[in-house]
Amino acid sequence: MRPRTHKELLHAMQQKMLERTGLRLGKSHLRELLAAACGCNTWAGLTSGYVLLDIGEPPPELTTSKITHRCVQLGYDEAQTSVTSVALANHLEYEGIFAMRIRDLVGVIRSVKMPGSLHAEQSQHPGDEHLLDDEEHDETRPEFVDDITHSELARHGLEELADKGNPDATAALRLLKLPSLEVVM
Repeated sequence: MRPRTHKELLHAMQQKMLERTGLRLGKSHLRELLAAACGCNTWAGLTSGYVLLDIGEPPPELTTSKITHRCVQLGYDEAQTSVTSVALANHLEYEGIFAMRIRDLVGVIRSVKMPGSLHAEQSQHPGDEHLLDDEEHDETRPEFVDDITHSELARHGLEELADKGNPDATAALRLLKLPSLEVVM
């Protein structure tokens, strides 16, 4: 059964890490290690601008170096650090769990559900011009938007952020509810 909330995800990770490493990691440490694995400095940083996805797609290449660095910061010895870093990276890769910036997710959903709409957004997000190349973007966009619609973990993360007033999370939730090719007014 796939985790539906961050709490369920952390509980499942805690059980897997105990099984794979023999170490009983606290949930606060797991939060920080997961954030490091996703490229963030802290859990707060991860959960304020990113959404955790569990859609079975291969995650971006995970390196153990950030997890290892965070393990050292949390006070783990060298042996624990090595085992924990490898086991966590392998678990995330196997489960297809990764984080995506919510603003990037909104762009991906728009490109799939409303082809051609990215050009209208260019003035709202300066610096994202590299996302607007027509043919190149069409060929490289992820094909997992339908899977995100069914991911309870992703929906939970987006709903939590939308409830806190995050406009990107609100936009992502609205877009996920649209049928393909519907125009948002």
